[in-house]
Amino acid sequence: MTVPSGWFEWHDRYGDPRDPLAARLRHVRGHLDDALRAAAPGPIRLVSMCAGQGHDVLGVVPRHPRAPDVRALLVERDERNVAAARQTTMESGAPGVQVVAADASRASVYRDHVPAHIVVACGIFGHLERDDQLRFIAQLPALCAPGARVVWTRDPQQSDHLRAAFEAAGFLQRAFGPTDPEARYGAGVHELVGDGAPYDPDAVLFTFLSDAPGDGPRHRMGPRVDVDTSSRPAGRVGGEPRPQEAT
Repeated sequence: MTVPSGWFEWHDRYGDPRDPLAARLRHVRGHLDDALRAAAPGPIRLVSMCAGQGHDVLGVVPRHPRAPDVRALLVERDERNVAAARQTTMESGAPGVQVVAADASRASVYRDHVPAHIVVACGIFGHLERDDQLRFIAQLPALCAPGARVVWTRDPQQSDHLRAAFEAAGFLQRAFGPTDPEARYGAGVHELVGDGAPYDPDAVLFTFLSDAPGDGPRHRMGPRVDVDTSSRPAGRVGGEPRPQEAT
């Protein structure tokens, strides 16, 4: 398989049915369809972090029965991906979808779209160090309405500690798969069953290890550890934010 040179070219892999990313996309779209159908009557706020070209959200929302209720925010930093997502949005006739060029790790980006009913966090965890993965999950309740669903992805062999962290943060697992231990992708859904947390617009949600596709700690994860959230300062989301590399 040819390694893409950047985030824009990386999306070409979705067009190859043999690529695990194409299979992952089908699972993510299925989870999004389920989340939209499960949403309570009324407006549905959806946020997608590191949204890329929006293949997941834009492959479901425009034709979904709940489309008129959806107000979606897709956040992506790569300008070419933003342009592609905006073009797809225009062509698909999805007036409730907004695509912005911004840093998805900054909580301030979501100020007008939280608490969200659906949060899409796909393709993120593989680019974070382990402690940052746990910190990110601990902060997600601050972006979520009670009952919100988070759709996320990670290699199944590197997901046990993430699912434990979701549970510790007040989420209930609704789905995770495939269960095949040889699978190279996994797509999960966790629902916030407790209350949300105070929203801190100054929070830094995560820090990417690299701006290059395919980089990340896939083969450098340590053993599973228990997640202790009892020491988080009150009124702050996940403790002190970790500085992000200059972009």
